[in-house]
Amino acid sequence: MKIKNPLLPPTILLSLCGVLSPLYSLEPLRPDNDDFNIAEPAEDEAGDYIWSDGAYYMAVYQMEKLLDLGWLLQKFRILPKQEAENIDSLDKVPDSTWFTNRHGRKRMNPAELAHGPLKQAPAPGKWTILKGKGIGINPGFLAKDHAGRLLFVKFDPAKYPGLGLNGDLIASKILHAAGYNVPEYYKFWIDPADLVLSPNATIKGKYKVKRPMTQKDLKGIIAKAPKDERGRLLANVSIGLPGKPKGPFNYLGLRKDDPNDTVRHENRRELRGLRVLMSWLNNTDSRRGNSLDMYVESADRSFLRHYLMDFSASFGSGNIHPKEVEEGHEYFFDPGTVSRSLSSAGLWVKPWERPPPVRYPEVGRYEAESFDPKRWRGAYANPAFEKMTRRDAFWGTRIVTAFTDEDIRTIVATGHFSTPGAEDYLARTLIERRDIIGKHWFALKQINPLDEFRVDGTGAQIQLRFRDLAVARSYAENATTRYQYRIGSGKNIVVSTPQIPLHGTLPGDRIRIRTSRDSGGSWGRPISLDLSADGEVKRVIRH
Repeated sequence: MKIKNPLLPPTILLSLCGVLSPLYSLEPLRPDNDDFNIAEPAEDEAGDYIWSDGAYYMAVYQMEKLLDLGWLLQKFRILPKQEAENIDSLDKVPDSTWFTNRHGRKRMNPAELAHGPLKQAPAPGKWTILKGKGIGINPGFLAKDHAGRLLFVKFDPAKYPGLGLNGDLIASKILHAAGYNVPEYYKFWIDPADLVLSPNATIKGKYKVKRPMTQKDLKGIIAKAPKDERGRLLANVSIGLPGKPKGPFNYLGLRKDDPNDTVRHENRRELRGLRVLMSWLNNTDSRRGNSLDMYVESADRSFLRHYLMDFSASFGSGNIHPKEVEEGHEYFFDPGTVSRSLSSAGLWVKPWERPPPVRYPEVGRYEAESFDPKRWRGAYANPAFEKMTRRDAFWGTRIVTAFTDEDIRTIVATGHFSTPGAEDYLARTLIERRDIIGKHWFALKQINPLDEFRVDGTGAQIQLRFRDLAVARSYAENATTRYQYRIGSGKNIVVSTPQIPLHGTLPGDRIRIRTSRDSGGSWGRPISLDLSADGEVKRVIRH
């Protein structure tokens, strides 16, 4: 990487060793090999991080950045933003204990999309309650079914049945198809008579002090749950994950007791690009407390697998009620928005201040009219989201736009909707937000959205073929699209189809491609490719 500013003294340049990192691995897509055998890490029992996350990432972390030389130089564009560190030479994310390429690499069929991460539903019959839910907003408990599996049970408020449940059911399947590790979530009707309190059951009472759980505690929990005409409870049930829980992962830094954890989390593309997916789903609660590391033990090795979890704040859900109008647009405490309002003496009207009313309580406040992919924000600052670059956003957008209308409707149909029109509304809004994301991040001012490069043919017929994702997914017009390419030191040539003749190309020649949407009147950002000696694409560089 070249440092363009000649005013930087050598002492500062030397201090940037930790800021600048290789942009690309020299290897093509392959597994990350981060599942080597490790000693069992200690369990992080700190519990829910909702307040510490908010205080640290909205205040302390923001102050720490001002003391970070690399961040300041990138902020003022003296240096380019640091790119993700766990990408391969084709600018893709290898499979790892964090992420497995699924729908974005090979399309899943409707049955696979609808099934998602599900393996086996909870066993009906008597459930033994082991612990009352002392963490989080929704009431619930930890139980065990007669098959011996752990069940995490929580309830939506009776006023909003299905609100948080649909977030977990649907968002988990979308994120699983995208490639993330997620729990199994089930909609389940529970007969209160089937709930048996273990004599050793506990609950955290006042000041979070653990004490024995009583029948009164149980009645208090289920009294708030939605019920049908038979008195059954509508529950959101997730199955205990395989392995031993070792606490959540952080979106910043490394886990010191995991030797496999070698890439700082804020520099992992699957965590940076997750911002695009969460903006699509409007999941405003992507924080440390909604993740979990599991120590997975097998015959030959044991390692940590990293999960995302608890998606009940997705779509229009604010967990126990519909989202407020500012959620998805502002942080819980947003100095930028506050200062703009003050400087305008209250005359500035936020674009999202006058949204349509909540039409479907099971969906909540979820719409596309005020959605801005670039300005979308969760409740709290997220270090990985803040470090997302255009290349990370392209990666996330490639996954989001891989979901067709049919894919989206298939997954949404697995939710719990009792109001006519609610299911269709959620599907349509997801489709609209997907298209807004595609049009924004695939725009030429952001990046050149060419992908799926391959070399076909032999001899005089050999060609480089590629796919223009903006055209293929209907975000740009094919009729006015042109591609300008240059091979090595040759001249620029313009073509109207996504293929380039390679006959006569010399080893080591770099191919540079620009794209135009106005028949060659203006050109967007370039993309460069290197070919191997045997004619395969070995490197893709998005400028």
